[in-house]
Amino acid sequence: MLKLTDNSPASYWAGCAQGALRLSRCEDCQSVQMLGTQHCSTCWSAELAVIEAQLTGTLVADSVVHRAPRAELESLTPYRIGVVKLDAGPYLQIWVGDPRDDVDHGRGAPAAVTISFVSVNGCTYPVAVHRPPS
Repeated sequence: MLKLTDNSPASYWAGCAQGALRLSRCEDCQSVQMLGTQHCSTCWSAELAVIEAQLTGTLVADSVVHRAPRAELESLTPYRIGVVKLDAGPYLQIWVGDPRDDVDHGRGAPAAVTISFVSVNGCTYPVAVHRPPS
């Protein structure tokens, strides 16, 4: 486990570029949250550490984006975004499937997903990929 020294989103994005999902875990109550906070959102402790989270979760909501919020994403529309409840605890807004493909990744009820990573326009983003039932 890495000790959190730079509590900025830069550590999150650096992890994505290395294929890792970095989150913050409270040393006192073990609550897990996204990076970028000075204190635990559960107990307010300042004792936070960076962890590399398990790359699994449940897709709980999704939507199709037809109008890109930024010019560099226009060529990818339409694409799907969703909200994943990570097995590690927090929720993550994420692309559903590689935005560059035309594969139907399913819709509807909550679905088990694995987090993967895709590089688009020089930045590496996490994506949710449906996990087959075990």
